[in-house]
Amino acid sequence: HFWGQHLFLGWETHKEMFRASRAVGVKAPNFADVVDYDDVLDRRAWRETKPSALLLHEDILSEHCYVVGPSGAGKTSLGIMSLLIQLMQGGQTASTSVSEPYPLVVLDLKGDAALFHTVKREAEARGQKFKFFTTEKDAPTYRFNPFRGFDRKSRTVAQLCQLVMDALSLNHGKGYGRSYYTERSRSILSKTLKRDTPIHSFDDLHNELKEALRGTSDTKAKADAFELLSVIEMLTEYRQLVTSAEDNLSNTDSIIFMADVIKERQVAYFWLPAALESISVGEIAKLVLFNLRVAAQDWKRSHPNDRRRVILVIDELQRVAGENLQGILQDARSFGISAILANQSLTDLKSATGFDLAPAIM
Repeated sequence: HFWGQHLFLGWETHKEMFRASRAVGVKAPNFADVVDYDDVLDRRAWRETKPSALLLHEDILSEHCYVVGPSGAGKTSLGIMSLLIQLMQGGQTASTSVSEPYPLVVLDLKGDAALFHTVKREAEARGQKFKFFTTEKDAPTYRFNPFRGFDRKSRTVAQLCQLVMDALSLNHGKGYGRSYYTERSRSILSKTLKRDTPIHSFDDLHNELKEALRGTSDTKAKADAFELLSVIEMLTEYRQLVTSAEDNLSNTDSIIFMADVIKERQVAYFWLPAALESISVGEIAKLVLFNLRVAAQDWKRSHPNDRRRVILVIDELQRVAGENLQGILQDARSFGISAILANQSLTDLKSATGFDLAPAIM
């Protein structure tokens, strides 16, 4: 393998056993108060080996990477950041040319300024287009329309319903009670999407849902649709999630569009610190993940001879841990997505409902 195909992780040492010299007292002739010493090689001991470089072959990252450690251990600065610098800079292999840059999607659920500016600087150095998104009020941001990324034209209503419900954690699974509320939300969403009114964003979807419920006399249906309606209503509070019908696929300079991220090898950074709004940014982060999976799946289907690898980084993984994330991670490798995940403890990956993502991660 070429040196350029390896990533430097740090230094490593090992314990090795060796035989140490031991001093034994022997009386010298004619001098009772003088002691001589002889070396006897019969004492076993342990020592550290000399430090050597710890390298990781890039192809191993297709199996995903998980960085775990307590607060202050350097998961971001020593783990994620050093890996990204090397992956973004690329390495020389058989020829003198540097490898093609990876499309990169970063979900920063902590809000790390050093990581943000490092990724931005490396993207600019490689000539990659850097786009960022944030939910912070009055902050500059690109727009990101997750509903547009699902590409309604190429999918059936059933497929679109499944995508929306999975992304918003509205698919509660099978079982008594759980499947009932899943199917009620699916039924209402399906009827709304079948209407003739064009829907280009979650803003439009929210208006159409209210219109559909306003026209029904079924009070139980309105009650069962409360969760669906409230989650989508929350998304309408963020105007940066809305694009107009005029923003077609040829006009995406100010928009993060996952298909373009893969096609043009862009860098998309989602600054979503979850300290103040953990629920809403968690939902937006999941929409990002499902948009990325859909885009990677579509790319693989339409470009079978161009296996393009996408690097996905999730810092503070526990913010998006759930059953829907398990499905994404299981499918990611087959769609060319390599995930670098980080959080403080495996125990944090267990949700309040009892679902534990830790076994799937391991």
